[in-house]
Amino acid sequence: MEDLRFSHDWEAWADDLIQHLPGIKSAVAEAVAAHRDTLTPRQLQTFLTRYQTIIPAGLAANPVATIPPAPKNGGG
Repeated sequence: MEDLRFSHDWEAWADDLIQHLPGIKSAVAEAVAAHRDTLTPRQLQTFLTRYQTIIPAGLAANPVATIPPAPKNGGG
């Protein structure tokens, strides 16, 4: 999270992720304290749904760079 928090290219999706992750960590800690080995299906769905909205926003803001193919004749 530190990388996201101190990034010079701050973006809203990163803030959303920073706010989302502690909730997951807290839910896991509570499950462990209650001697459960998993989160409830409702918790999992809630976290997954939120995550699935945050990550595409990050990918849209930071598309994967493509490398153009090398020339077929070896020339430049």
